[in-house]
Amino acid sequence: MALKTPLEESPKANALTKDQIKEFKKAEKDSEDLYDFTNLAAKIVEAGDKEWARKVYKKAESIAEDYEDYCFLADEINENLGDKRLIGNAYKNAEVKAEEFMDYTILAVNISEILNDKEWARKVFKKAEDKAKDLSSLIEMSEAEDSSGFRVLAYDIYEQLGDTEWAREVYKKAENKTKVSSVFVDLAACIQEQLGDKEWARKLYKKAENKAESSDEFFELAEVIQEHLEDKEWARKVYKKADAKKVEEKPADDLFKLEQFKQKQDSKLLITSFACLGFGGPLLVHSDGDVGLIIMGIVLIGLGVLIWPRKPKN
Repeated sequence: MALKTPLEESPKANALTKDQIKEFKKAEKDSEDLYDFTNLAAKIVEAGDKEWARKVYKKAESIAEDYEDYCFLADEINENLGDKRLIGNAYKNAEVKAEEFMDYTILAVNISEILNDKEWARKVFKKAEDKAKDLSSLIEMSEAEDSSGFRVLAYDIYEQLGDTEWAREVYKKAENKTKVSSVFVDLAACIQEQLGDKEWARKLYKKAENKAESSDEFFELAEVIQEHLEDKEWARKVYKKADAKKVEEKPADDLFKLEQFKQKQDSKLLITSFACLGFGGPLLVHSDGDVGLIIMGIVLIGLGVLIWPRKPKN
C-alpha cells in the first residue's frame, strides 16, 4: 500500500482559517487585473484550497486580453496548480490571439512539453511555418540577410516531435534563405547536431567560407571546421585567410581607434571649456570692481574659448 501524504491522510489539512477566508475574499473583491487574480490564486493554492484557486484562475482567464496574457496565465496555472484542463483553455485562447511567428513557435513548444499533446503542437508548428514564409518575405523586402525563423522552427520541430523529414524540409528552406556567413555556420551546426548529416554541414560551411568577409568570420569558421568536422587541413587554410584579412583590416582599425581617441579628448576639452566659461562669467558679474576677480574671470573665459574643440579645416 502506497504511503499517503499528510494532506491525503487528513483532508482537513486543506481547510482555511476564518482569517484566511476573510482575507482572500476581500482580496478577490478588490482584484482588478490579471496579475491581482493570479497572485491571489497562487496564495490560495499555497494555503491549501485548490478548488477556490481554480475559480480565481477562471476569473483571471475572463479578463485576459491578448496572447501574452493567456501565456502568462498558463504559466501561472502550470507552476502553482498543474491543472492541465485550465492550461489547455489558456493555450487555446493564446492560439486565437497569436499573430507573430514566434508566438506560434513558443506556443507549440509549450503545448508539446507541458500538455504532451503532440498532434496539437504539430498543427501549431504548421501555423508557425506559414508565418515563417511571411517573415521571409519581410526579410527580403528589408534587405536583411537572415533565415533564423526557419532554422529555429526546424530545430524545435525535431526536438519536440522527432519528425526528421519535416525538420529536414524546413532546414532546406532556411538554407535557401541564408546569405550571411555566420548564419550558414549556425545552420550547419544545427543540422549536424540533430540530423547527423555531416556532408550537408560540410557544404554549408563551404558556403559560409564563400560569404565570409571579415577576419572574425574566418576565425569563427576555422574553429567550427576543426571542432565539428575535425578537418585540420581545411581549418588551417581558413585560419590563413583570417590572418590575411586581419592584416587588411588593421589600417581601418587603427584609424577607428584614433578617431575614438580624438572624440574622447574632445569630450574632455569640452567639459574643461564649459567649466572655465562657467566660472569665468560669474566672476566678472560679481567682481564689484575687484581687479583681481576681473582679471581671473577674463582669463578663464579666454581659456574656455581657446580650448573649445574645433572641427579640423578641410
